[in-house]
Amino acid sequence: MRTAHAVTAYAWTREEVFLDAAGDGIGLLLAMPTWCWAAHERFAAARSEVVPDPARPYLDLGAAETVSLLAWCDFIIGDELDARAPGLRRRLRAGLDARGFAPFLDCHEWEWIGTGARPVNNWNAWICGQILTACLLVVDDDHRRSAIARTAMERLDVFIASIPADGGIDEGFAYWWEGPARLLEGARALDEASHGVLGIAGHPPLQESGWFPVRMRWSRDWFVNPADGPARPEGHLPWHIPHHWARRTNDQELARISAEQRDRSRPVGELRDSQGIGRALVALFDEDWAGLPTGMPRSAPPSTNLPDTQIVVAHAPSGLSYALKGGHNAESHNHLDIGAVSIALDGIPCIIDLGAPTYTARTFSDRRYEEWVTQTRWHSCPTPWGTEQGIGREYAANAWTVSSATGGLRASLDVARAYALPQLRSWVRTVSYNHNGTSLELRDEATAKPEHPADDVGGTPLMTTRLILAGTVTLEDACAVVGGAQDPDGDPALDVSGPWCDLPVPSRCDREPRRLRLSWDGRTVSASLERRTMTDPRLARVWGGSIARLTLTCTTPTLRVTAAPA
Repeated sequence: MRTAHAVTAYAWTREEVFLDAAGDGIGLLLAMPTWCWAAHERFAAARSEVVPDPARPYLDLGAAETVSLLAWCDFIIGDELDARAPGLRRRLRAGLDARGFAPFLDCHEWEWIGTGARPVNNWNAWICGQILTACLLVVDDDHRRSAIARTAMERLDVFIASIPADGGIDEGFAYWWEGPARLLEGARALDEASHGVLGIAGHPPLQESGWFPVRMRWSRDWFVNPADGPARPEGHLPWHIPHHWARRTNDQELARISAEQRDRSRPVGELRDSQGIGRALVALFDEDWAGLPTGMPRSAPPSTNLPDTQIVVAHAPSGLSYALKGGHNAESHNHLDIGAVSIALDGIPCIIDLGAPTYTARTFSDRRYEEWVTQTRWHSCPTPWGTEQGIGREYAANAWTVSSATGGLRASLDVARAYALPQLRSWVRTVSYNHNGTSLELRDEATAKPEHPADDVGGTPLMTTRLILAGTVTLEDACAVVGGAQDPDGDPALDVSGPWCDLPVPSRCDREPRRLRLSWDGRTVSASLERRTMTDPRLARVWGGSIARLTLTCTTPTLRVTAAPA
């Protein structure tokens, strides 16, 4: 990021010290043997080597990011570089072509394209979006620029075709910003470069996808986070992207809600490792975004059902919200989490999805599910007879049903097919509000096949479910009281500027967060509680020093848990 900071500083101050720093950074990048991130260098791995071959560059996310950075450097300070360091701009463009544009054009078998055995995911949109924008910034030859742009559009069509009708992303909220958002950035560059001739507005799944990050909100700072993603974003989010898309497609409601997310305490455009100089500059020079008024009121998140992706997020005026996930166990960034439930109170998660730990070499290998965070037992899921879910597309939810009821959305699904258990006939999980939305009921109903004993597989009862809890937790007689998510220093993670402050919720805005009470029938349900210290810094940043796991075991085929403010 030093190079990006230097370029931005020079563009703002015109001081040569920053131009020299930018030139040094560009020179170092050009001298690197590869721009590919080490874990992705498959050409070297195929040779059983660890040293990359500069003559055969691997085009991955890291390479695409470097192409984007250097293209923006050329666009912003190219003329000044020519005068200050003659020859550097020529080398920059030659490097962009050799390591970015040529591999992109010449190889049609990149697995991230999504036309082979590997399903398409965010890599397609991320790489194609960066290459497309970069070529529009720096490629002068009309024929070559057209060839790159045409190839990018053809490959982006593969990604667009993968977006379901509900606009959902099975990779989760965090990867929306690296998938559809990257697509929308490339589309914006193409739209503006062609003066509106080459646009993608009007594609229904894309229109729905623009709503996805809004629909995944618990509150301003907390989000529903299945798969690999933090419930609390790691820094500034580029909300100018859905805001611009909404303006481009005349979706006034999405534009308004996206505008509400802008944090007036932070810069309009912000340089961070995960965002890049392009995002910061586009936000900075987007007059409609930069000129938004301060003090805009925030609306409560909308309840939503995504039947193709199988995620429901429901909210009640009482401040009680829940999310339920279906899907299958071959999703991108998959966790073994079919049937996972999350519950938030006043926009703060109490029953949680842990999200992603710090990535390691094991994360995207065949040892992925050795990581405890990906396992069923560390999600708020059923664990019939204590069993983990199976791995693969065939392990999936069934009978996904969402309906409107008096107190709010009611959702149910059958998770039996998620487990390699021939003796399990069904396990129906239902989440519903009471008549006025002031409490939630989580109900699990299981049926074993008659030829199998219902209460004895390996000595573990059939009716076993686990709930992952944030904050302080007190286990009492037939109930548990949950404090909810905390900051790393142990303070309650209360956002007193969030949407729930506009609602008639007792004790919501006096900085004393409410707690969630979970209760069950103590005559048939036994409970145990264990705590786990968060040694992973990425998890600790979101959840604080520790989390708790509540294990509930029931002697009858039906387990009911009621959740309500304490």
